[in-house]
Order: sequence, then structure tokens, then C-alpha cells
Amino acid sequence: MALNVLEQLPGNTSEYGSAEYFHRMIEAMRIAFADTRYYVADPDKVHVPVREMLSKEYARERAKLFSAERASCDVKRGSPANMCNTCSFCAVDRD
Repeated sequence: MALNVLEQLPGNTSEYGSAEYFHRMIEAMRIAFADTRYYVADPDKVHVPVREMLSKEYARERAKLFSAERASCDVKRGSPANMCNTCSFCAVDRD
């Protein structure tokens, strides 16, 4: 995922080992980790949208979070296609 995001970032002219180079790498990993931390699960128990998360289209969307001027402090997870993002809560008593 991080490599897909890196591929989408504009202006990859930074010199290997420069501050700009590491900034791009670190930010791409932060964006990818925001999703992987949320969606990591046992695929036998829950749907994990691997194909969607690895798509170039999704990487283009996530790459929009990148800023060349600042570091991201709190990257929010994305919402890959085909995710319903719903949950349910039930409370039951003896009656």
C-alpha cells in the first residue's frame, strides 16, 4: 500500500537519503499503516478488502493526504470501495 501511495505522489525528484526522500517514505507508510491497523483481521472471520486496498485508484485517493510541507500527526483510515462501514450493537436482558 505504501508503495502504491508513493507511486501516486507528485514530483519525485528528491535525492536518495535526503530529508525530502525520507519525508515521502515516512508519510506514505503513515497513510498505509492507518488503513492496515484498522483493517487487520482474520479473513476467515471478517471481510478484509485487500483487493480494494491495493488498487491504484485507492492509492490515488489516499495520496491526496500527503503534504510536502508538513508531517501528518493523525492520519485517519480510508474507506476502500465496497466497504459498508456500518456496525450493530444489541443489548439483551432476560425478558
